[in-house]
Amino acid sequence: MTSLRDYIWGSTRQELDRMRHDATCLKSPTLQVLRHLKVGEGARCMDVSCGTGDSLHLLGQLAGPSGRVTGLDPEGLVGPAALAELTARTMSSLSVFQLDAEEIEEVPGGPYDLTLCRLSMAYQLQPAEMLRKMFRWTAPGGVMLVQEYDFRTIDVHPRPRLWDEFERVVHGVLHDVGVDPGFGVRLPGYFAAAGLGASDGTQVVGALTSFPHTGWYLVATYRSLLPRALELGVTTEAASKEFLDEIAAFPADEHRSTLSALVVGAWKRKPEEEPSW
Repeated sequence: MTSLRDYIWGSTRQELDRMRHDATCLKSPTLQVLRHLKVGEGARCMDVSCGTGDSLHLLGQLAGPSGRVTGLDPEGLVGPAALAELTARTMSSLSVFQLDAEEIEEVPGGPYDLTLCRLSMAYQLQPAEMLRKMFRWTAPGGVMLVQEYDFRTIDVHPRPRLWDEFERVVHGVLHDVGVDPGFGVRLPGYFAAAGLGASDGTQVVGALTSFPHTGWYLVATYRSLLPRALELGVTTEAASKEFLDEIAAFPADEHRSTLSALVVGAWKRKPEEEPSW
């Protein structure tokens, strides 16, 4: 039984497209911060919640043939065929274990030069404890990196008349499973709550685009959470239809802009030598 909060995003084709869009948008900023942190050839890297494996590809590219990349995932979404393809594309040593990081104390192959948690820390039942574990699994001189969303920034300008419906559904469902929509901006506070002190650095990434190019993403986000929202009574079939009809009727107006959720990254490097005290 997984200790992650209930999965709320669904598994429709539109949701898979949304996830691929997330992975594409995150690729450049993730590579930027990893290079800043000197993650390179020969590195031992681990993602504590690797999902479908997009992060493993990035880590394998940096670690190269002499490096080693390990992924954990409670659902085991990266099967043998996908793992073989990832390995061939990166030429790095890749392995994936069907394990829930919250339910184990030690990890296979540790410690690691990089421990990564990307877009899943907000769903952990005990984020501070998870951070303490990740830091323990990090080798001296290595670094722990966490990236998480701040959903509160999603916006459209000029706003649709029924924009409150979007926010009610997204925020309502997240709150129902105990996920803070503003988790990303609170990451440094969680580092402190874990007893790790201040983060060594942060990265904040967002995008402002024209609605015709990214409006579909907002609709996909809304539709993925809609079944749960209807179950909870957060919205109604009539209200959701009215909102979706309004969005569908928008003209292809390049002057209407969309602001994405922010992705906040925070990291902490482990000292080469632990203090004697």
